[in-house]
Amino acid sequence: MGAAWLSYHSGLVFKDRIVVVYILLIGYLYVVVMFAAASGSIAKAIVWILLLGVLPSWLIVWLKRRGQIVRARKMAEAENHPPADDEPR
Repeated sequence: MGAAWLSYHSGLVFKDRIVVVYILLIGYLYVVVMFAAASGSIAKAIVWILLLGVLPSWLIVWLKRRGQIVRARKMAEAENHPPADDEPR
């Protein structure tokens, strides 16, 4: 319901769910930067941006990119080795 609901009710049609992930990531990073700006000192702001901004964002991007690489590899293998009629599927 999440991505389909968002794309339907916002008037935007997303063909790929990764667009929604990037939009949410941008919003999350904005909130982290505003939180860090209100923290009071530059040292605290840098720590907050690293711990709440950079590390989780890197993890999300790495996981999404890893999934894309695995899917592309599986598609390439399927193109190079189509199943024969006598092989079980």
